[in-house]
Amino acid sequence: MLITPQHQELQNKYEQLLFKSMQFDAILKQKDEIIQQLQSQINPLKNLVEQLLAEVKLLREQNAALLELIKEKDKRIQKLELVEHQYHQLTKLVYGRSSEKTSTALPGQLSLGIDAELVEACNINDGQKIESYTKIKSEKKKHPGRNEIPAHLERKYIDIHPENLPADARTLRYNRNRTIGI
Repeated sequence: MLITPQHQELQNKYEQLLFKSMQFDAILKQKDEIIQQLQSQINPLKNLVEQLLAEVKLLREQNAALLELIKEKDKRIQKLELVEHQYHQLTKLVYGRSSEKTSTALPGQLSLGIDAELVEACNINDGQKIESYTKIKSEKKKHPGRNEIPAHLERKYIDIHPENLPADARTLRYNRNRTIGI
């Protein structure tokens, strides 16, 4: 049997098709195996996703509770700052300089019972005249100063001279025979 070039060409195409068919079957087999592996991994992944969703829900609840605690803490801090400010104002009022004190009455402070309406209603001409008086000042006594040293005590004057005097040193005299060397 003689093989013609056309026949040879058809034979080559058949072999190529057969080879491609075998490759396709191998690829389909690999694809089926990969699909089975992926399907076996789906259930554990579903379980893992469910666990993660449950943890996220729990964390959101904890976050909400912590946010509430933070709000309460902020309210307490604001209240504490207000109390500290009031404390500083009261200490300033009580212990501060008189120029810093205010003339407003504090709540709970007793009043002197002087009504401003009564003071305004008073007329200057209705007041009583008080006789004047003269204050007599006594003379100021002079302070006697220090007492003198008693006469029965012995008095000594001692001249003190330094040991190493320079050659051009002079002596200054003052107050009752006392001398100082310079």
